[in-house]
Amino acid sequence: MVTVYTDLMDRDDTTIRAMSFMADMDVDCDGAEPNDPSGQGQTTWGYLNADQVPFYVLPQSLVFDETDGEFVQPNSLGAIICGGKMFYAIMGDTNGDDVEHIGEASILLAQTCFPNDNLGGNNGHTSLDVAYIVFGDAVLPGDNQMTIDIQALKDLGDRTVREFQ
Repeated sequence: MVTVYTDLMDRDDTTIRAMSFMADMDVDCDGAEPNDPSGQGQTTWGYLNADQVPFYVLPQSLVFDETDGEFVQPNSLGAIICGGKMFYAIMGDTNGDDVEHIGEASILLAQTCFPNDNLGGNNGHTSLDVAYIVFGDAVLPGDNQMTIDIQALKDLGDRTVREFQ
């Protein structure tokens, strides 16, 4: 069972909401990825290219809460710690309402985290050793696009992680 932790930091006029969890890393090829075994032509928020965009996937129930509204916006920043390194990614897709099915990333992010594991749509990283830190209020502009500005993602990630320390 996966436990999801939430946190809230108020600093001056900035509120940063975060949640974190440890999980495995299944591989999402939805969107513009031609090798997608599910055949889904798009992600929840558009046609992200899973080969070019580092994104993570959350259950719908963690994205939208009927009481509090949307916690995680499309393109919300995530700091993913895997394979001994930290990578930034955006919230790019949902996978239903079951919190038990948590821990999924685009094929680009999965292969970046574990380059020697031959990961793909039918082969994910099965160890529960990946940390996902999601910053629900830190949103990279430009949703509904196939690719993102990687340097802007890095800048947003560095700035947000510094503020959250």
